Amino acid sequence: MTSKEDKFAIIVDDIERRIMVQALVDLKDKQKAEGKSFDFLDGMILKVCDAPQAKSKTLRQYESR
Repeated sequence: MTSKEDKFAIIVDDIERRIMVQALVDLKDKQKAEGKSFDFLDGMILKVCDAPQAKSKTLRQYESR
């Protein structure tokens, strides 16, 4: 089990990042339509959109796995 301090990084290409953003937006819309809380999703969407691009050296190491 992880604690709140644990953070994770994943490497995705542009298409995968767009899919993640769209999935979060769809979930936000669903939560909103059901009258549930959705404020936390705004922060997640921003994190995905503003995530820095990985350097090519890091990307090559990941691809070799």
